[in-house]
Amino acid sequence: MNLTSNQDHSGVGRRCLITVVCAFIAIHLLLAVLDFYHPAGFLRADRAVMRMSEITRVLGGEYWPFVKAFLGSHGVIGDYGAHAILYAIAGRPGVILCQLALLLASGFAVFRLAGLLGMSPKLQAISMGLYLALPHSLVFAHQLATEALHVPMLVISTWLICESIRKNDIWLAVISALSLGLATLIRPITLLWPIVVAGVAILLRRRRLGVTFVAVSYVPVLLWMSFIWQETGSFGLGESNHSLSRNLYLRVASIALTMPKAEAADVERQYLNRGEFGRMGAIEYAEFALHYPLPFMAEALRDAAIFLGKSGVERLTVDYFASDAQFLALTNTESGWRQHLDTADLMTNLRYSWSELGAILFISLAGSVLILAMNVLASCGAVSLVRGMNDQPDTATRNFTAILLIILPIYIFLFSLVVVTLQSRQRAPAEFALVLLAVYGAQKLPSFRGILKRFSPVRPGSVSPTR
Repeated sequence: MNLTSNQDHSGVGRRCLITVVCAFIAIHLLLAVLDFYHPAGFLRADRAVMRMSEITRVLGGEYWPFVKAFLGSHGVIGDYGAHAILYAIAGRPGVILCQLALLLASGFAVFRLAGLLGMSPKLQAISMGLYLALPHSLVFAHQLATEALHVPMLVISTWLICESIRKNDIWLAVISALSLGLATLIRPITLLWPIVVAGVAILLRRRRLGVTFVAVSYVPVLLWMSFIWQETGSFGLGESNHSLSRNLYLRVASIALTMPKAEAADVERQYLNRGEFGRMGAIEYAEFALHYPLPFMAEALRDAAIFLGKSGVERLTVDYFASDAQFLALTNTESGWRQHLDTADLMTNLRYSWSELGAILFISLAGSVLILAMNVLASCGAVSLVRGMNDQPDTATRNFTAILLIILPIYIFLFSLVVVTLQSRQRAPAEFALVLLAVYGAQKLPSFRGILKRFSPVRPGSVSPTR
């Protein structure tokens, strides 16, 4: 009986997986056609034009001393180095193909993570399909975007560390840690995430795996920091016009614009008197937050609203179909939609967006409704997972996976509060976790279970073999 059940599940799982992969190929072939007719979309990712300039300068360097000096003075290497290698090997098509392969691999990782939570093959496929269908997943793979490399590597790292817990395999933990370490060199937002993962592993009595994971994950980071120290005498990830200290300075300047004139003048005098390219340390940023808690919290609440309620569908509607003038107007850091949201009321921002986008604005509003619904379901899924936890040995993998997925969106949001103005793309590293939690929460709804039973060939009550 069990053998037959497992075989049924295996067959259903393969069919569901093949269906999702075929849909993935078809959608991205259509996007490839858009890439051909709208080549400007490749450089509409955040700082993509600047990144291309850095890639050109690195690849054009004839002498190692020049390249070495450039690397030491342009921030974290992953911001442009990984793409420089891909671009040198195969140009723009090679970059996109590599990013698509990584995205598909991370989709499979989501499929397997859903299995580790005990979901059926159909729910695993739904999780994978939903993750791959999110606007950021769809479009970043076709752009010169660091998220296109960072997010899949984080997803794959998460799956591998969960598998290492299930199998008690130290080498899977090592591979997971290296994947996360390299991802951190691309986008440093995950710099402290290894400590969280190791802490959860130790809490669940996997001390050896946890210690190994945190040690190995910092090897790539420490090697890069050693290079920066040798080049500049400063032990850090490297300074640039988008470094942490620069972002903190610009964030305080952005918050100051929302404050009364007298308070804004005080902030200008105390924190923003360092010229056009000012920097600010973490301690000074914390002091600002303590001295001006209400403006700081108001900005954080706007960030939370965007994190939870902005779908990112503009990656399609704006990046592909807007004119250059519309794109520049909407994304301008000094006069774009986010500045309107920070300094004016909601209706003013909607009127501005309508004037720039017209009827396309309704697509953004519909996307917001859908992403809010997903986040509500994710909250329900998190509560359900916590309630279902126990300390039995056979549930250790499920508990570990659940805890990581619940903590990750919180971690990503909190550490996104150091960027100038948070946008939906800052949520991208957490979206796979939100998807898994949302699907887990949705399966608890009677209507959702009814739909699955109507279309599922698997007998109710059977158990996923990956549980």
